[in-house]
Amino acid sequence: MSITSPPDQTHPIGPPEDVVWPAAPMPFQAQLLTEWCWAASVVMAAHNKHPSLTQCEVAHGLLEAPCCDGGGADPCPGMKQVRGPANVKCNLPANNEEIQSLLKKHAGNASDYKQSIVDEAALKAELAATPRRPVVMGCRVNQATRHAVVVVDQHNGIYRVYDPCIGDGIDATYEALKTYGKGLSGGKWTHTGASIRDKS
Repeated sequence: MSITSPPDQTHPIGPPEDVVWPAAPMPFQAQLLTEWCWAASVVMAAHNKHPSLTQCEVAHGLLEAPCCDGGGADPCPGMKQVRGPANVKCNLPANNEEIQSLLKKHAGNASDYKQSIVDEAALKAELAATPRRPVVMGCRVNQATRHAVVVVDQHNGIYRVYDPCIGDGIDATYEALKTYGKGLSGGKWTHTGASIRDKS
C-alpha cells in the first residue's frame, strides 16, 4: 500500500475549467506513514458515520499496537499536508481482507471491498446517494505495490479522486480510473469498496 514518490501528474483528461466541485462528503486525509493509504482511505470512507475517527485509531485497532506515539516522517515527498505523529513501527500494509474488515467495522455493516471494479453506472449511483457515499478504490501499482484511494464525486463523467499520498485534486474519466496507480496511469483498479452505508 505504499507510494513513496510523487507520481507523474501529466494527463490530458480533466474537468472543464468552469466546473465547481461541491464540498466533498468528507475532509481529505493525507496518509501519516508510507504504508497507511488504507488507514487514510478508511477514515475518509467512514466520515459520515464516525467523523472523529483517526488513522491512528484505525491502525491501532488492526495492528494492536500503540501507533500514535510519534516517530513519523514525511511519507510522500511533494505532498504539502500537515501530518500528526505516528509510530514508524506501525508502518505496515493492510491486505484486502483487512481493509474489508475495517470498512465493515468503521463505515457500516453494508460496506464491502470486492476484488472487482464497478461499472460506471454503479459508481455514479454510489456517488449520487444521499448522503453521498465515497467509493474506496484499490489499485495495483506494480507486482509488489498496492494502493488505496477514494473517489468522492463526479461531474459529467469526470471523477474527483482523493489520493492519500498525492492530494485531493485529482480528476479522471472512468476509463482513466481503470489504470489508476501512481496517479492517473501505470496501474490497475482491482478492488472496490462500494455500498458504504448502514442497512439499519
